[in-house]
Amino acid sequence: MLTAAMLNLDQLLYIISVVSWIFFGIYTIVIFVRALLRQGIILAILQLLSTRVLLPLLATIVISLLSVAVVFVQPTHVAVVVSLISPGGVRPEPLRAGLHLIVPILENEVLYPIYWQTYTMSNKMSEGAKVGDDSIRARTSDGQEVRLDSSVIFRIDLEQAVTIHVDWQERYIEDFVRPVIRGYVRTQVSQFT
Repeated sequence: MLTAAMLNLDQLLYIISVVSWIFFGIYTIVIFVRALLRQGIILAILQLLSTRVLLPLLATIVISLLSVAVVFVQPTHVAVVVSLISPGGVRPEPLRAGLHLIVPILENEVLYPIYWQTYTMSNKMSEGAKVGDDSIRARTSDGQEVRLDSSVIFRIDLEQAVTIHVDWQERYIEDFVRPVIRGYVRTQVSQFT
């Protein structure tokens, strides 16, 4: 349940945008039905092109564009801006915590956490990111296979967020963190007997 204290400006603008579209739809239907009953179908359709309908439509579009343009980044996140107008398709610098503006329709933000995260690989069913045996299998220098439960604590460097987005997108844990951990653990285990 959202309370007023939990809402930030971009969420509030989004809610206002949705409510304004609902009211605009109801308002337009009422105008159309009243004109239809009083004046007929042709004049009812023409009534939809009057300033009584077009001005509220314009106001609703402006509110919607403003709600898309305002981005609030929480202190625990960083935002990478995917852009049709920036070279390379992304802005070169990520958006740090705070309130920011982006170009509506042409830009979109993707949030990445910059807080400390723990990734666990374990053979227990309910422990770790994957269900089932996810422990690391490695061979020692004398060829014995061992299974290791391991956890790594990491966080995204906010200066590298754009690079992570370009290279890995939201798959960075599954396709980057996980293989690096497994490779490092296997290398270390292979040095022991």
